[in-house]
This record gives sequence, C-alpha cells and structure tokens, in this order.
Amino acid sequence: MENNWEDRYLLNINSIDEQHKAFFDLCNKEIHQINPQNNNHLTLVIEKLTDYLKSHFKHEEELLKKSGYKDLENHIKQHKFFIQKVDSLKQELDYNNPVLNEKITSFMKKWFLNHIIQSDKEYQKTVTKYLKDK
Repeated sequence: MENNWEDRYLLNINSIDEQHKAFFDLCNKEIHQINPQNNNHLTLVIEKLTDYLKSHFKHEEELLKKSGYKDLENHIKQHKFFIQKVDSLKQELDYNNPVLNEKITSFMKKWFLNHIIQSDKEYQKTVTKYLKDK
C-alpha cells in the first residue's frame, strides 16, 4: 500500500511538515520491507513507525501548547487513541492473522492522513500566527 505525498497535506509549518513527510516516506519504505511470514519483523516495523509518531506527537503537542491552541486537549486525545489502537492491533500478532500487516499499515496511514487533513489543519492558523509573532 503506497501513497504519494501531496501538497494538500502541507500545513506550511516547516517542522511539522518535515515530520509528516518523513513519516510518510518511512511508512512507504518500511511497508515494502515487511515479511508477512515473520511476525517479529512486522512487530519491529510497527514499533519503529509508532515510535516515530510518538516523537512527532510530542513535538506537535508542545508547539500547540506554546501557541495557546484552544482545542489542545482534544488533539492529545486523538493522539492517544491512535497509539492505543495500534497497540491493540499489535496484540493480534499473537494470533497469526494473515492480513494483519495490511490491516495495521492501512490503519496507520489512513488515520495519519485523515488526522493531517482534518485535525492538524484546525490548528494551522493558531500555530502559524504564534511562529510569526515569536
């Protein structure tokens, strides 16, 4: 499952856009290397992608807090939901579900893109103003 980066995903917030693009590239690269017969490898790939997003979420949340973004609490809840969902999917690896790798990677990418297009766009003006006035 490969998607290409599109400019419509840009927020025009350099640090965030760079992280979004890097996750997107990492996701495409790692998905191609998944061996569906090797659950240990799949676990490592999912952990690598999740760790990257946790780091991104931390950076994003700190920036939202500094900018005074009013819906910060809800945004953090969305991040937590994502991490919990991926963790629950990883637990399914123990059951050797043959379509699980596609299920996890599809969820990660679809959720992430939807999050950028909808939720992240909501803070764009607040953060852009904060960075401009800084």
